[in-house]
Amino acid sequence: MIHIGPAGSGMLVAWAVSASISSFIAYPGPTISVVIGEGGSGGALALGVCDRVYMMENSVYSVISPEGCAAILWGDRSRAEEAADALRPTASDLWELGIVDGLILPNGQQAAA
Repeated sequence: MIHIGPAGSGMLVAWAVSASISSFIAYPGPTISVVIGEGGSGGALALGVCDRVYMMENSVYSVISPEGCAAILWGDRSRAEEAADALRPTASDLWELGIVDGLILPNGQQAAA
């Protein structure tokens, strides 16, 4: 019997992310990702290699959480709000920056860059 603890589960997540990235890169046709809630960490990396990335209007997408960013930059997780302002992880921010290809609005309309 194999017991999967925190270290083992982390390896499984890393494997899943790398397999996803490899699949997107190797797929011969066009690929599309849609962030419907929170796209973060390794999952954000995996989604980012698609040909097109869209976001629901109220979703967020970042390779690190604001708390993690604040801990790394300032050694203080309580500065998460300041880090979030710097990260600009909201759909409208990322569309404005040209990181995502379009927004999917609640009425089913799409705002495309």
